[in-house]
Amino acid sequence: MTALSSAKSASRVEPTFLRTRPLVLVTDDHDDTRLLFRTILSMCGCAVIEATDGEQAVRLAESEAPDLILMDGVLPRLNGLDATSQIRALSNGRKTPIVFVCGR
Repeated sequence: MTALSSAKSASRVEPTFLRTRPLVLVTDDHDDTRLLFRTILSMCGCAVIEATDGEQAVRLAESEAPDLILMDGVLPRLNGLDATSQIRALSNGRKTPIVFVCGR
């Protein structure tokens, strides 16, 4: 899934008050890793949105208020740690669970 199609899928996400499934934001710059998480999480009944860099993750965290964020540590534009700090500074990101998933 490309960054463009990720942005499109984010626009189809149900508003927070209408959600019937948990929303997970998967942030990773590798297509195969995002595919793996998307497949597993979808099979478990979760809705999935994707970000390919830290800046996009912050924007999606703010606009979509996911229930869980899976965050790679090494990302283009803004690394996972800095993206997490910015998400934590958002009013809706203070309590969102963020799990670091990194191959290093």
